[in-house]
Amino acid sequence: MIDRNLVVDIIKDYLSDKDIELIDLTITSDNQILVDIDSYTGVDIDTCAALSNFIESKLDRDIEDYALQVGCVSLTAHFKTKMQYRKHLGHEVTVVTKEGLRMTGELVEVSDGDFSVDVMEMIKEEGAKRRHKQIVTRTFNYDDVKSVCYNLKV
Repeated sequence: MIDRNLVVDIIKDYLSDKDIELIDLTITSDNQILVDIDSYTGVDIDTCAALSNFIESKLDRDIEDYALQVGCVSLTAHFKTKMQYRKHLGHEVTVVTKEGLRMTGELVEVSDGDFSVDVMEMIKEEGAKRRHKQIVTRTFNYDDVKSVCYNLKV
């Protein structure tokens, strides 16, 4: 099986002077290498092809045969790095907590330890007869959420 650390080092070497981040790397038991990258401005097919060619130039197919796929993270994929959170500041996201609570709102703040989402909630104020809609800012620790993803509006 291909050494994961070797592939990570090759990718980091290629990306070191670029504003592109490795989001995910999967190497299956049958040596399929799946690389997901992203950047604040997106990633085009030429960039994926160039990284693929670079990786292939560093691996020897005579030693281990492999299949390689390099792509950009899908808009519907769950966030895996803080760069993805920062990239989607001001956009609508869906948050699923580890307790199973699901909410949708605007991603308004991202820090090293947590992130905040403005969510529309029905609030009943003390003394009021009816509930009304109000935007509430909810802050989440990264470790407390199961998933966060961008809401693609069609």
